[in-house]
Amino acid sequence: MNQSGVYGWLLQEYPSTITKEQLYKVCHISKRTALHLLEHGIIPCQSTGKKTRKYTIATADVIAFLEKRDKDPEYGLAPEGWYIGISKPLDYSLTPEAFEQMECYYREEMEKYPDVMSVMDVADLTGYVKTTVVNWCGKQQLRHFYIGQKYKIPKPWLLEFLLSVDFRTITVKSRKHKAHLAALAHMDEKCITQNGIDPVISLQKKGKTHHER
Repeated sequence: MNQSGVYGWLLQEYPSTITKEQLYKVCHISKRTALHLLEHGIIPCQSTGKKTRKYTIATADVIAFLEKRDKDPEYGLAPEGWYIGISKPLDYSLTPEAFEQMECYYREEMEKYPDVMSVMDVADLTGYVKTTVVNWCGKQQLRHFYIGQKYKIPKPWLLEFLLSVDFRTITVKSRKHKAHLAALAHMDEKCITQNGIDPVISLQKKGKTHHER
């Protein structure tokens, strides 16, 4: 890292790693924007999974982000809708038919991957960046083994996560996530919508729903 650059002073005033709180102050951005940059891997970070001081960010990576933003002011901007409401979307249970269809679909999508998948494999399947996948593991949302400082995710555990409320109700979905849902919608437009389900049919069809696993 060139310490004589425009942002070289950050390496002198801050330690080699900083927190999310320091990040939004240094970059002059909101807490919500800082969260977007971290959760979508625009600024690399390590997640501890804790509620406080959750993220560890390399100061050098922050400088790299600032330099890119200087060249392209739109770099790292959050997608439309990111700032509208921070509460988690309402969850509706899937009908047994829709749940079974989604399960079969994801099983087929995972066939080309090894039985125990890497973070890169999961990122490729879901369309989310590696940092996001690591965060899922850190939050214990995605069950895994941690071997040799690497996350290993058996297919059954990934399938469990893909069918979970946590995954289905992600607010800002990746392009590939949307593509999966669009494929499901094409298979059965009456059961699946872009948000993962059709709440009216889900709640009314046959008067029963599938309990979340």
